[in-house]
Amino acid sequence: MAHADASVVENFELQTKPPLIPLSEIALTGIYEISKILNAPNRLETTLSNVLNVLSSFLQMRHGVISLLADDDVPDVTVGVGWNEGTDERYRARLPETAIRQIIATAVPLVAEDVATHPLFVTDATVLGAEGDARVSFIGVPIRIGR
Repeated sequence: MAHADASVVENFELQTKPPLIPLSEIALTGIYEISKILNAPNRLETTLSNVLNVLSSFLQMRHGVISLLADDDVPDVTVGVGWNEGTDERYRARLPETAIRQIIATAVPLVAEDVATHPLFVTDATVLGAEGDARVSFIGVPIRIGR
């Protein structure tokens, strides 16, 4: 009888595992969700934050931030995952200034696989969450409008 009970438990465990979803289908679903967000009538800050929330859930991105700079290259709008009114300053404090200055000056994207070992993040690695064994990557892309 114990053997029969064990096979019932094994069969139950096999049946309750969620189906594997191909990465391409996950990516397509993420793009679809983002397109719905971009087409919704919301404030710019809300739209950008919602896009980051989708990227966070689909790509396991923990500390996503979008910062739009004014003409003088000072952050004008800064949103992150979970943004709400009054949190701009919190996200601005997490911007790695040296890396941002390089991205602005060169107009070239910057990718750092591990901010703890990258020279542009010497003073910002801890603020970005790279402590102990935590590995934090950074992707910064300049987007110019009207140039």
